[in-house]
Amino acid sequence: VSGTGNPAGSESNPWVVGKTADDSVVAYTNGVGGVVIGGEGDMKDFTADDAPWGKAITSAEIGGNVTGIGTNAFTGCASLTNVTVLATVPPSLGGGAFSGCDSLENILVPWETGDDYRAASGWSEYAEKILEMPGSAENPWTVGPEDDPDGTVAWTDGNGNVYFKPPR
Repeated sequence: VSGTGNPAGSESNPWVVGKTADDSVVAYTNGVGGVVIGGEGDMKDFTADDAPWGKAITSAEIGGNVTGIGTNAFTGCASLTNVTVLATVPPSLGGGAFSGCDSLENILVPWETGDDYRAASGWSEYAEKILEMPGSAENPWTVGPEDDPDGTVAWTDGNGNVYFKPPR
C-alpha cells in the first residue's frame, strides 16, 4: 500500500498468496533473509520467476494451517538452506517447489511426523533432508543446565507459542 510506510511483504502488509478466495494464505519477509508463510489453506502456484519473495531468501517457515505449497514456490532460491514446516499433516507439495534450491540442507517438521512427510507425495524426494524438530510437549527442549534432570524445559505448540515449565 503506497504511502503507509509499510512496504508490501512486511508483516503488517503481507503478500496475499492464497490459491482461491477461500484460502487466507499470506507471506512476508522476516527481516533476516527469510520468508514466513501463514494463514490457512493452499498457496497459489507460481511460475519459476514470480514468487513475491524473490530468489535471495535463506529460510522459509510455513505455518501449521497451510495445506498446500504452490508449484515453483521456491524455485531457484539457491541460498535457501532451511525450511520449517509446522503442519502435523504434510501439505501437498506443488511441482518444482524446491527445484534449484541447491543449498537446501534441512526440512524441519513437527516431532513424530517425519515418516509421514518422507512417505507423502512430493516430499519423499527430500526424505534425507527431513528432520523432526524437538520442542513439542512430548519432547521438550531442556533449557537449563544439562546436568540438572529437573531443569526448565520448553516446547512450542506449532502455532508460534513457546511454553516453559520451571524446575520442580
